[in-house]
Amino acid sequence: MIASLLKQNLIRIRRSPEFQKRLATNIILGILISISMLNFLYVSINLASLLRKTPGIDPIKIMNEAAFIFFPADFILRLIFQKYRSSAVRPYLILNIPRKKIVQLMLIKTGQSLLNLIPAFVFLPFAISELSRHYSFFSVSAWFLAIYSVSVFNAYLANYAKIKFRLKPVLTVLITGLALLFIAASIFFLPISSGIQAGVMNSVLNYPYLLIVPIIGAIAMYGLNYRLIYFNLFAESDLQGEKTSASREKELKSSFSFLSSIGATGKFILLEIKMIMRNKRPKPLIFMSFIMVFYGLIFYNQKIHSEYFNVFIASFMTGVFVFSYGIIIFGWESTYFGMIMTGDIDFKTYLRSKYYFMAGFTTLLFLIMTFYLFLGVEIYLTISALFLFNIGISPFIILGMATYNKMKYRLDEGMYSQQGRGTQQYLGSLIVLAIQIGIIFALRLFLTIHQTLLITGIIGAAGIAAHNYSISLIEKLFYKNKYSMIEGFRKS
Repeated sequence: MIASLLKQNLIRIRRSPEFQKRLATNIILGILISISMLNFLYVSINLASLLRKTPGIDPIKIMNEAAFIFFPADFILRLIFQKYRSSAVRPYLILNIPRKKIVQLMLIKTGQSLLNLIPAFVFLPFAISELSRHYSFFSVSAWFLAIYSVSVFNAYLANYAKIKFRLKPVLTVLITGLALLFIAASIFFLPISSGIQAGVMNSVLNYPYLLIVPIIGAIAMYGLNYRLIYFNLFAESDLQGEKTSASREKELKSSFSFLSSIGATGKFILLEIKMIMRNKRPKPLIFMSFIMVFYGLIFYNQKIHSEYFNVFIASFMTGVFVFSYGIIIFGWESTYFGMIMTGDIDFKTYLRSKYYFMAGFTTLLFLIMTFYLFLGVEIYLTISALFLFNIGISPFIILGMATYNKMKYRLDEGMYSQQGRGTQQYLGSLIVLAIQIGIIFALRLFLTIHQTLLITGIIGAAGIAAHNYSISLIEKLFYKNKYSMIEGFRKS
C-alpha cells in the first residue's frame, strides 16, 4: 500500500498547476544543485592529496573533525529548508486507509530530501579514496553509515522540532536555541573539543560495531515522530497547520501573556507575532536572524584583528533583524494597512510597538551572543557597543525610511520571493551600516578603539533613553507620508 500511496503522491505533484508553473525554475535549480554536488564530489576525492601537501596535517583527523561539525550544521539546514510533509497526506485522512500507513507515508516523504544526498557527495568519496587505504572495508562502511545515520536522525529530529513548534512554539524555540548554543560552545570553545571530535569518529573506524549507536538513535527518533504524529494526526489537527482561529488565539495569548502587562503596545506586538506565525514569508527572516548569531564564529575564531572588520561583523550580527525586517515593517501590513489607519488607534502607541518589537527581538539575539565572551572581552565589547547602537539609533532611522516605502508586500507569496523588495530596501540597510561605520571611523581618528566603542555604546544608550522623543519625530513623518503609503499599497 505504501508504494501505491507514494506513486499517487508523485502523480499529484506532477499534475499540480504549481509544478507546471515552476518547471523552468526547478530545472535551473536542479542544474545549480548538480553543479554544487559535483564540486563537493571533486573536493572530497582530492581532499586527502591537497591536505598532505601541508606538513603536520592528518587528512583523516581533519575529515573526522569536519564530520562532527557537519552534524549540527546539517540539523540547522534542515530546520530552515526541510519541508513539513503534512500536505502530502491530507487527502488520505478522509479515506478508508489505516492511520499507520498514512503516518508511514508522511515519514517516508520526510526522508526524501535532497539534504540526504550531502553525506554521499561529501564523505563517501573520501571514504573510498583515502580511508580504504588504511582501514578494512567493514570499518570504512561503518564510518560512512554512522555519518549517514546521524543525518537521518537529524531529518527526523528537525521534523519532530517543527511538529512541537506547532504545538508549543515558545518552549520549542527556547529548547532548540539552548541546544544549538551548547553545540556551538562545545565545538568552538572547549580547549579539548578538537581532539574529542576527531576521537569520536575515529573510534567508529577502530570499533565498527559502534555503528549500532547512531542507527539506534535514528530508529528511536523515527519512533518518536511516529508516535507523536499517530496520536495527533486529524483533519482539524494542529499538525495540519489549520488551527481554528479560537485555538490559535488561545495558544498565542497563553504563550505571550506577559505582553498584556504593557497595554495597547503589547496588543500591537502580539498582532506582529501573529502575522509572523501565520505566514510563511516572514519566517525565513526570523530563522536567518538566529543563524546570523553564529556568523562571527567564522571570522572571530580566525584571530582577525582588523578593528573595522570586527565592527562590521558585530554591526551585521546585532542589526540583521532591524535591517531586514524593519525596513519593510509597514509593508508587512500593506494588505490591510488602510483598515488599520481607519481604526481608533493611537499612532504613537502603534509606532512604539514596532520599536519595542525590533528592540526586544534584537535583545534576545544579543543574549544568545553571550558565548562570544569565550573569544575575548574586546570582541564582546564590540558586539555590546553595536548592540546598544542598533536598538537605540538604528530602529528610528529604519522606521523613518520605512515611511517612504510604497510597495505592497504580499504575504501569500513564496518564502523566498523578492516581490515587494526593491533597491530602496537594500539601500536603507546600507545607509544605516554606513552611518555606524562612519561614526566609528570619525571617532577613531581622535580616540582609542576602547574609547570609540564606549562612546558608540553611550550614543546607543542615549537613544534608548530618548526613544519617546524619537518616536514623536517618527510620528510626524508618519502622518506626513501616511496617505501616500496607503495609495502606494493600494496601487502596487
